[in-house]
Amino acid sequence: MLFSCLETSRPPDPPVFRLRSIVETWFSEFLAANVQRKLALVYLCNDLIHKTRADGTQFTEQFYNKLGRVIKELTKTGDEKVSLS
Repeated sequence: MLFSCLETSRPPDPPVFRLRSIVETWFSEFLAANVQRKLALVYLCNDLIHKTRADGTQFTEQFYNKLGRVIKELTKTGDEKVSLS
């Protein structure tokens, strides 16, 4: 019985189009953010990728498409905290 309850309490994995929407929202927030918030959003991205690795690579693939632009945005700011990260 306990196993059954635990199984149903776990939310289902979102479909790929939903993952894409999450990443697009994250990316638009990233582009509009100040330097400190951008760094926090990168940490959030890292956390999401690590927590969802066991479930598959769909989330990682969606973020991967944006990471090149993210790195360019971070490095052009010249902030010391970002450079040290």
